[in-house]
Amino acid sequence: MKEAIEIKNITKDYKNERGVFDINISFKIGDFCGIIGENGAGKTTLLRLIMGYIKATSGNILVNGLDVKKEQERIHEIVGYVPGEIGFPDLKNGTEFLNLQAEMDDTFNKELAKKYIEKLNLDMRVNPRRMSKGMKQKLALINVFSRDKMIYILDEPSTGLDPLMRNHYLDILKEKKSEGKTIILTSNNFEEIENVCDRVVYLNKGRIIADFYKSEVLDSNLEVISVFFKELPEISIFKDNFEVLKVKKEKNEIVFLISKNNLKKFFLLISKLNAFDIKEHIFSMEEYVKFKVQKRYERKDI
Repeated sequence: MKEAIEIKNITKDYKNERGVFDINISFKIGDFCGIIGENGAGKTTLLRLIMGYIKATSGNILVNGLDVKKEQERIHEIVGYVPGEIGFPDLKNGTEFLNLQAEMDDTFNKELAKKYIEKLNLDMRVNPRRMSKGMKQKLALINVFSRDKMIYILDEPSTGLDPLMRNHYLDILKEKKSEGKTIILTSNNFEEIENVCDRVVYLNKGRIIADFYKSEVLDSNLEVISVFFKELPEISIFKDNFEVLKVKKEKNEIVFLISKNNLKKFFLLISKLNAFDIKEHIFSMEEYVKFKVQKRYERKDI
């Protein structure tokens, strides 16, 4: 099966360790991927390279088999894009803007646009250039999702949306996902990515340092377990076989990171000690990413 997007040895070097470096990754048709990373990690650069808006220092990108260097116009016919920085023309109102978009793109569905306008509660009477950040974001999302595209590429699309509107936007994403669309979005919101994305790519200083499907988290071989004791045992009895994440003396609690393969051995040892309660913690996608990236477990609330 042809890949939706293939990125081969892509580097865009802005110097001073800015850009993206030797990126090799592909996205399958129907992939729903969230790209995360700190500000300056290279997320926006990578999306702009896929769109062909900037030229790579080296490497190549194919979108549905089309070379971004040679067939950018054809690529834009099958890709819907929301940039991180949104600029609108000076038009009378939002309705005039969407009507103009519909004239330029025969995949634009006006009935669908009407549905999304109501869902996102956007006042279409306002000049797009004078809209607030949140209103501009809504208009950009309505514009792109009203088009029937094979691929949607979204650069921090929920920026400026309040919690209610963010939930409505996530509903639209799930709708597109159910249609088998390929969706790639960037976000700094782990909860958002965990809610809708099937795959996560973590960028750091322009390089991919983690790439996995959400099913890996659900099927991961790790358990986070808190054990409460009447009296704290010596930590040394655990260290050779089990990873101690945290000791909370005020609660006589020890938090462990345990391989599922070692659970039987772990509970056998615990049964011989003066434990009176055991609590399992959900291993979230954010924690899994940080564990893979940092090779250690961090969670402030336990």
